[in-house]
Amino acid sequence: DKGAFADCLALGNLHLRGEGVPKDASKAASLFKKACEGQLPQACLEQARLLRVGESAAKELPKAILLLERACTGGVADGCQDLAFLYYNGKETEKDLGRAAEFFGKACEGGLAPSCGSLGAMYAEGGRLAKDTAKAAALFQKACDGGLGEACGRLAVLTLAGDGVAKDPGKAASLAARA
Repeated sequence: DKGAFADCLALGNLHLRGEGVPKDASKAASLFKKACEGQLPQACLEQARLLRVGESAAKELPKAILLLERACTGGVADGCQDLAFLYYNGKETEKDLGRAAEFFGKACEGGLAPSCGSLGAMYAEGGRLAKDTAKAAALFQKACDGGLGEACGRLAVLTLAGDGVAKDPGKAASLAARA
């Protein structure tokens, strides 16, 4: 039952932080695994994060990626964002800007401002994605509204120039003040 798996997730987090129980990353990983197998995507994210850093056992990046995909597919935006940054940075896995854009998009749809800003930057700069300053501006706006000052600054530049968005020096100044 989902309740028991939710309890596993909660107890795993307590063990991970050492709150009210002994700090034990291995026990946390075991509980996250059980909850993930019980179809709790948030638990898959937590298990993946432990496997990625090797905190509870040996580093297992391929398994971590599969678990992040499971979390993302299950609607956990942080799982999508973690995947996006893995593929974007290309340090722990092969760089794949197409997959990065895909996962930034899903994380942005899930409300994560850093992913909106990163996808906006990919559209603003072109490269793997066709340059599209109108899409970039819309994504920067979403990220700015989500509290990402850097995105407010990037949108201010586009707004001042009228690049992909209506030219409006007053709005650009207001956006720059939020940067």
